Amino acid sequence: MKRFYLFAMGLAFLLCARAALGQIQPPVTETGFGTVGQGAAGINNPGVACGPTSVYNSFVYLTNLDPALGTKLTGSSAANTINTLATDMNLVAGSGIGADDLVNGKKQYISDVGLSNSITVESQVGSGNITAQFIYNQLAMGQDVELGFTWNGATGGHVVTLTGMSNFNPMANTATLSFLDPWGNGTAAEDTNPDPTSGDLEGGGPATPGTTAAPETGSLTFGSGVWTLSYVGSGAGPNGGSGTLVVVAAESVPEPSVIFLLSVVGSLVLLGSRRHRARVI
Repeated sequence: MKRFYLFAMGLAFLLCARAALGQIQPPVTETGFGTVGQGAAGINNPGVACGPTSVYNSFVYLTNLDPALGTKLTGSSAANTINTLATDMNLVAGSGIGADDLVNGKKQYISDVGLSNSITVESQVGSGNITAQFIYNQLAMGQDVELGFTWNGATGGHVVTLTGMSNFNPMANTATLSFLDPWGNGTAAEDTNPDPTSGDLEGGGPATPGTTAAPETGSLTFGSGVWTLSYVGSGAGPNGGSGTLVVVAAESVPEPSVIFLLSVVGSLVLLGSRRHRARVI
């Protein structure tokens, strides 16, 4: 993993240097995620299982990056793995999970399957601690990212799996996010927690979530010291879906994928160098 950390530090430096110049960052897109909705068969407490379901869909992505992982992350079935993650995240029926539970539950699961020495969880917790640059850097390094947010104008919250980020302007503090919503195409809006003081990232209610995660797009904006994600179009959630980010969680890319990433970045650097020389001449 030493090569990964050296690569990550170098790439983060380059990204931060570019951001300091106030340039719009290149778009980042990831593919190969799981598409399980929290209403899929066998998932316990489907109305509040957004956190473990989003993490499972990320585990599919990591496994596709490194097939040598086999079923260590994804387990014997989606439902069994999601239910295990729910236990590790201290999911409470009718309430959901907390921001810290999302991060700690992922760490616990990764440790239990014997991968804590090769996969590292990185996170930011607390609305005032989250930065868009951190989110962008994780995606640019090929890592999976889950976002947790509490609804604005409604109680409760939600967790989604990011699949890309574009139009990121560090100076204007704006960006566009693409993500998989584990609520899917359910029969009603997201469930919300009746207790506004709980800080839970989901809540109990009568609505029925779908069995397949739905691709969504959202706008990311900054104001009053916090980042807000707003669904674009017909996204799920109260009033179209707008929430304050309270947790960002990501895992490092397993070792075999680092070599591929290094080769891609090296090619891009070489191409940029050639173009620069051509302009100078």
